[in-house]
Amino acid sequence: MSFPKISVIVPVYNVEQYLPRCIDSILSQTFTDFELLLIDDGSTDKSGMICDEYAKKDNRIRVFHKKNGGVSSARNVGLDNVTYASREGVNILNKYILFVDSDDYLCLQHLQNYNDNLNADIIWQGYRLFDQMSGVTISEKRAEAQFASNKKACVDLFCKPHRQVRSATPPPPSSVLGA
Repeated sequence: MSFPKISVIVPVYNVEQYLPRCIDSILSQTFTDFELLLIDDGSTDKSGMICDEYAKKDNRIRVFHKKNGGVSSARNVGLDNVTYASREGVNILNKYILFVDSDDYLCLQHLQNYNDNLNADIIWQGYRLFDQMSGVTISEKRAEAQFASNKKACVDLFCKPHRQVRSATPPPPSSVLGA
């Protein structure tokens, strides 16, 4: 059995309009050693069906359907179902876990950036917020990929504006996407 290095967990709730783009951006990654867990949180639109269709086409995808309980509940279902390696009967988490919102999408190198910096506890790669009707960028936080590997560095990264902890080669500006 194969044990993917990265588990991508996507909580899904009534996002049929955005979900294919999100899933396609994950499946198109340059880094391919991952599993994708789609957690349908009781959607009343076609989101659950879209998840099932994608799972039929790609064996890296697993889908879980649950009663609506909110995004944290859906993420916890994902965490409970990541694939673990087992050594002498003991489960060992030997990978990174990434949460992606189902109305977001990733640049092609997003997972590769994570894989290239495995010593970090937290990795942040910036975002772009845009008007979906016009496609015009509303706001943007272009950042080189930032990595934090201790408590102080994490506090500095997330609590102090524009503070870089450690940088890697950034993705091209046009590929830093998200909402």
